Amino acid sequence: MKYIKKIIFTLLNITIGLSQAYDGYTIFSPVGGGPGGPGGGN
Repeated sequence: MKYIKKIIFTLLNITIGLSQAYDGYTIFSPVGGGPGGPGGGN
């Protein structure tokens, strides 16, 4: 059970990290959070 929780937690961290990186990339586009908006991030 602990092992499964660890895998889920790791996957969540990767997903959040990727969405934030993607949002950072879209900041440079004319539309602030345009295509990356739904990706999350801050």
